[in-house]
Amino acid sequence: MGIIIPPLQDPYGDDCLQCYDPGETPQILYAIFKGIAIGDLWNDDWPGPPNRVFQIIQDGVDKCKWSYVGDVWTIEYDATFVGPGLGQTLLNVTLLEPFPETAFTGWTEPPCGSSFNNEIGTPAMHPYVGGAAWIFRLTI
Repeated sequence: MGIIIPPLQDPYGDDCLQCYDPGETPQILYAIFKGIAIGDLWNDDWPGPPNRVFQIIQDGVDKCKWSYVGDVWTIEYDATFVGPGLGQTLLNVTLLEPFPETAFTGWTEPPCGSSFNNEIGTPAMHPYVGGAAWIFRLTI
């Protein structure tokens, strides 16, 4: 059985011309996380790693950014992020409670990438380590 996703009235969002042709920018993307593990700084009171599918929604102001804000996790996919190289795509996942802590971060070159590896460092530095993520859009 898969994930049941209700159809959208209007599946397209506002144009993000950096990544999509005019009229083809999706309003909703899906982020799949796999292989994120518990690191040395993990506390027994914290939730397990976010190894699941998240629905991320296009931002109302920044048309090349999609996000999810939940009770435990936030996810940000930013196709216009400028990091160590120019014009990269950033994926950032943050644990909200008990304090804001990055659980997973990665970026791709060229922009608009859809496959990320966790690049946050060693188990001694973070509560969650390892893993990979994929961003996908449903075929409409």
